Amino acid sequence: MTRRPPAINGYPDARPIRDGLRILGWTLRGFTHGAERRKSTKRARRFSALMFVACIIGAPALALMYPAMIALRRHTRYYMTPERDATLAITAKRDAWHVAGHTTAQPGSQRGRALRRGIAPLLTPALDQAGKALVAVAVSEGRAQDYSADVPGLVPQGQAWPRGVKMRREPRALSRNRYESTPTPKKPSWLSRNYGRLVAIGVVVYLVVALYAVINFPRQLLNNWLPDLDDLERSKLLGSAGNLVLLSIGGVAAVIGVGISLSRHHQEREAAQRDLDRLNDDRAREQSRREEVDAQRRVETERTLRERFVTTVQLLSDRSPVNRQAAPFALGSLADDWHAFEKPDEVQVCIEVLAGYLRAPRSDDMLLSPDDELDPDDSPTPEERRRAQRTTPRKSQSSKPATRLFATTCTTVPSPAGTTGRSTSLAPTSTSLSTSAGPSSSPTAA
Repeated sequence: MTRRPPAINGYPDARPIRDGLRILGWTLRGFTHGAERRKSTKRARRFSALMFVACIIGAPALALMYPAMIALRRHTRYYMTPERDATLAITAKRDAWHVAGHTTAQPGSQRGRALRRGIAPLLTPALDQAGKALVAVAVSEGRAQDYSADVPGLVPQGQAWPRGVKMRREPRALSRNRYESTPTPKKPSWLSRNYGRLVAIGVVVYLVVALYAVINFPRQLLNNWLPDLDDLERSKLLGSAGNLVLLSIGGVAAVIGVGISLSRHHQEREAAQRDLDRLNDDRAREQSRREEVDAQRRVETERTLRERFVTTVQLLSDRSPVNRQAAPFALGSLADDWHAFEKPDEVQVCIEVLAGYLRAPRSDDMLLSPDDELDPDDSPTPEERRRAQRTTPRKSQSSKPATRLFATTCTTVPSPAGTTGRSTSLAPTSTSLSTSAGPSSSPTAA
């Protein structure tokens, strides 16, 4: 059901009698202003002058028609300024809301533009909620630009008849949810629902009328055209008159058939367009759903990787040597996963954490082996452990553990007297990084 445009506080409705006669006077004044306006084209001035003359001739009828329109047009609302010096009529139809009239008491005083600017922000939400478009006709290109500036989204659509520029504003979506269901299609009209039945009834009526015409029209044609013929001559011409009637009936049938075919073709095109729109909407919703799922999956993956990073960093400072030995490998695997996730900054964080761990000085408990930690009574002292490491030959590079990201080699050497130093060498797969906490020295062979 088509609803009337809503009332707006501060902009009263037009009164049928008093405001109706006032609007009629404004219309005549507007045509006079259009006929005298030098900036307008000659065609526009002539049109305004012609309309002024026509309104003057039909003034008595218009004086009755304007109040009747305001009182009886149920789907039209006449908005007026608080000073009642401008009016804007909007009619609600099934397809859109149409601007039915727009007049001011003083043409060129910008009162009409003030009314548009005041109503537009309050009326467009109602249009969007109803899902209706706004249709208007501007009298000129300049006025069309003013309409576009006053009403956001109102754009020109082409030339109007007999003059002016057609303009239209499409409704905007109120919700940002991209997965809303497809709007409920409009209920088919009574004519569309009963199209086949009406065609069948029309065909039956046409056949009855055609049969009656074939039987009676030839004789009536001869009686009207050739009343002086005798029965013998009339019977000879009766067949020719019948052929003429049949030819006429066939022509009418052909015209009706073409009309029905065109109507059916138009309906099929509309149905195909609706199916195409529905298919495009389904594709858009499916694509949006996939994008949302991918984004959610990336968020979950990133959260999991960050949890792994926290756990791995905690393993680097764990009291168990086994956990500390596994932590660098876990950190290298985490860096590979960050690289596959296309996060180079996080890869660099993993490298810096591991490099900082290898540079950090070792505490006494970090020098214990797993067996020593399980049996602390039989384990050597930290000093014995350091002495054994200083006399242990360096193993080959190929026997050392490596991750996919890099391989590391750590060698501890004695420092000069009076200092405690150690040289640490990192050998990544692609690059080499060497740092020294004290004076560099070469490892000592046994």
